Amino acid sequence: MKTKQQLTVELEKFLDYYKNYPNENRKNELLKIKNSLENQVYKIGVIANMSAGKSTFVNSFLGENILPSFNQATTDCAVFIYSKPNIEKKAIIYFEDKQPLTIKENLEYELKQYSRKDEDCEEKYRNVEKIELFYPFKNIQNSNEDFEVVFIDTPGPNSTGEYKQKHKDQTRAVLNEVDLALFLFDYDQLDANLQSDEQGLWKSIEKRVKKDKNFDIYFILNKIDGGLKDNLREIYSRDNYEEEAKKLWFNAENKAIYKLSEAAKNHNIENPKIYPISAKYGLLDRIENKSFDEEDEFDIFLKIFKRVFKEKYKNEFKKYVGIEKLENDINEYIDKEIKSKILQKINYQMDIIYFDETKELKTKITILETPQKEALEKIKKTENFLNKESKQIKKKFENELDKIKEKYLEKIKIKVNEYIDEEFYSKIDEATQRTLLFFKELGNGIVVDKAIILAKHSELNIKKTKESKGFIDKIVETTNQMINNEELSIKIKDKTKVKIVEKGLTNFIVSLLEDYKNNYLDIKTDIKNIYMDSLKKMQNLFFDYKKKFNLDFEENLNIKIEEFNIDANITILNIKLPESVLDYQHKDEIWSKGGSFSEKKQIQQEEHILTINSKNVFNTFKNIIGLIKRSALNKELQGYQKVLENYKIEYFQKFENFENEKVEEVKNLKESLSDVLKNLEITNKQLLVLERVKNGNK
Repeated sequence: MKTKQQLTVELEKFLDYYKNYPNENRKNELLKIKNSLENQVYKIGVIANMSAGKSTFVNSFLGENILPSFNQATTDCAVFIYSKPNIEKKAIIYFEDKQPLTIKENLEYELKQYSRKDEDCEEKYRNVEKIELFYPFKNIQNSNEDFEVVFIDTPGPNSTGEYKQKHKDQTRAVLNEVDLALFLFDYDQLDANLQSDEQGLWKSIEKRVKKDKNFDIYFILNKIDGGLKDNLREIYSRDNYEEEAKKLWFNAENKAIYKLSEAAKNHNIENPKIYPISAKYGLLDRIENKSFDEEDEFDIFLKIFKRVFKEKYKNEFKKYVGIEKLENDINEYIDKEIKSKILQKINYQMDIIYFDETKELKTKITILETPQKEALEKIKKTENFLNKESKQIKKKFENELDKIKEKYLEKIKIKVNEYIDEEFYSKIDEATQRTLLFFKELGNGIVVDKAIILAKHSELNIKKTKESKGFIDKIVETTNQMINNEELSIKIKDKTKVKIVEKGLTNFIVSLLEDYKNNYLDIKTDIKNIYMDSLKKMQNLFFDYKKKFNLDFEENLNIKIEEFNIDANITILNIKLPESVLDYQHKDEIWSKGGSFSEKKQIQQEEHILTINSKNVFNTFKNIIGLIKRSALNKELQGYQKVLENYKIEYFQKFENFENEKVEEVKNLKESLSDVLKNLEITNKQLLVLERVKNGNK
């Protein structure tokens, strides 16, 4: 396999060739290939629950404390980190309500401000949509020949308050977009993380691993130094400290690794790649200008390794913190698994152009070596073919492209319907029951204040506090008698709280729908496979028709030139998918008088009664989900209709260009017969130049 540098040199020589022997179509194809080679991007996503140490983890790769990292959740938006050798250090801040801003000075301080939640920062730092950071990694893909590697640091999806849904959506979107996911776990919170998958990250990962052969995942067990402390607690005497420490070394860490491995296997991820690391101490090891506190903390930790491993302490420390091992494995994975696919595709595309050019020159030489009268008869026969039969072939090709487009749009439609049914319609009963239980607790006076929080923050607290073993049974038991048109009523003495509670109940329902929507986002993996399959079908159809056209063309010229072997399984990379859409509007009006619940005034002064009807709640969910389905289906199909139509047009244009090249080729053949010897010499020379371009000779 040729290296990127070798392919770049060959591309430049190929483009120089077309300066001397013009062919605009083939030159433009080469320019597209050159752009693809220069702009390959490999995306690595860092995902985890909140406060697992993602930002510190990324900082350890940068070798500096660049991204903000505190004990509480800080990063409020996805941060895209672009790394190239000698790159200019800067950040571009993208806002929801104004033009992007580029920052080069005080980078660390400014990033801390722009990464905070809006409520925690000044006005000018608010409404940030995403951040792009340009900063070289210390060891990951740091040679001049590398493709661009982009790290994406995501906000924790289990944050709370009004940012909860924003963080969930961003994390799931990144997970469905990246080529490699680094899934972080906190050693000290591992059991809690493995017992619950409230955010659905495991589910999304399981689907991608199963259905996307180009996706991979590394499990990162961070803050592993907590295991070291657990081990050393078992040593009660200074006597034989070194010996006892070595006996206990990595015991707790291995138990945690086993737990994480079993969890991955339970989600059908065989042979999971697990990396125990300490991002904190890996970063401290790399920071050149440590503060006094950082220096003290680092020295205390390093002292353990000096005491146990003596002169070998440095190697054991590096091995323990695990950052270099992870970096090396990521580099090796990209080199062996990713670059080879990209370079194979580029080399393959260039081979096709080289083959077409060679075929045309050999055809010309064959005709020039044929007696002139016979050659003219062949050319005339071929002109008739290009004026008649070739038009029919082109029309049939266009019809086949349309069939592929419609077939795969129908597949997308079916898949959207399946997901809506699975993630929404199947849960209407559950959503109704949860809403009724929430409303009942309002009546008990337990969560009225919680409803006020809901009105302000759209936070589904009840799910978090109540969803434990037996909760669903309790819901069913509580609501079995309510489903048949039974009404529930609650009293609220404070009139000012009536609208707030109504708003809280509305937001509770919206939160349920948002939770179900998150799982819908996993459709992106399924649709990506459908989409890529459709492109391969179009690509292979183009090659099939091109081959047929060539055979008919050669038959009319009564010549035979060796056919290029088309690899139908060549990888299609860097496909840009339309965003998966699922939006809906949930308006407060549905809860107005005459809707699902209404306000009634009791005889007692200053007492207000809110009433909810179980059947109305059920129908409300059903109606909203119907709107969701129509909206999602229309927008998904609209997006893919456009991209598939564009690819259909692109392949049809390729075929038209190919046909026009053949028309031009026949015209040149006819003209070349006016001076056979001279043109034969010129063509042989051109073929020799082309072979030198391909073989790398001067």
